[in-house]
Amino acid sequence: MALMAGLRISEICNMKVKDIDFRSNTIRIENSKNPNRGIEGYGTDRIVKLKKEAMPPIKAWVDYIGNTSKWVVPSDKSPDQPLRKKSLHERFRAYLAQAGMGDESYKTEYIQLNHGKKKPKSRTMYKYHFHCFRHTMASYIYHHSG
Repeated sequence: MALMAGLRISEICNMKVKDIDFRSNTIRIENSKNPNRGIEGYGTDRIVKLKKEAMPPIKAWVDYIGNTSKWVVPSDKSPDQPLRKKSLHERFRAYLAQAGMGDESYKTEYIQLNHGKKKPKSRTMYKYHFHCFRHTMASYIYHHSG
């Protein structure tokens, strides 16, 4: 869904089953970005149209999870809660590694200030991110429009 609809990771995690309309091939995205932002266009709902070919796998997933949760991607620890973004990021990273695509781009070193104490930290930056799905869809639309 992230690729076919160009959705953000937070939109995938926060999507409810009721937001999917199989008759019109649409998904309603609630509070598209940060609902607390004052900038116009942020925090608004939007409807995303999908190709009809994208709907059968989504329908199969919804049938698979059944009535166990209102969330499209429920937490495996607590089905009444959505999967956390961090959990989806970790799974995505693991799937990339299994596919041989867990390439590191670079490491960055920094100092973290925690309760007045400086602590050296490092962060690994990777070549592929979940947000690449959104960029790929944007590129597809750009190259196939008009």
